[in-house]
Amino acid sequence: MVETSQSTADIFNLIESKFISFLSNYKSANYRECVSSLFYVAESLARYVLAQHGYFPISHEGIQVLLAQHFIKPGTLKKNVYNYLTNLYMRRKDADYKGFVDFDKDDITTYWQWVGEIVDNVSKFLEENHRKRIFALIEECNKLIIQ
Repeated sequence: MVETSQSTADIFNLIESKFISFLSNYKSANYRECVSSLFYVAESLARYVLAQHGYFPISHEGIQVLLAQHFIKPGTLKKNVYNYLTNLYMRRKDADYKGFVDFDKDDITTYWQWVGEIVDNVSKFLEENHRKRIFALIEECNKLIIQ
């Protein structure tokens, strides 16, 4: 069965889960899995914004196309949101499929900054309770990453 729509609450559950996964993997210095978690945080944030506007893509590429078409091109979101999402997608593919590609703490710090910028840009679309929880998770992550 193909899911054609998902509520923002459902998508938020995924965002929260991936933040928690990121925290756990970062504490364990499992940086490869951190890359995947950060990508899925970013992508789920994009899906959240799209769902709020009635768009329910079913592929990574669909998310990128709809985000560019309806939010980047009109200037509602900064182009960096698209660029970072695309770069995180490529890094996630490397992390998941290329064992010879290494990731270190510096890589994760960079990717974390990208996710932070994405959150800053999309936060105006988040429901208040979701925004508060995401910012709490970011604060928790920042305590580990930015020392």
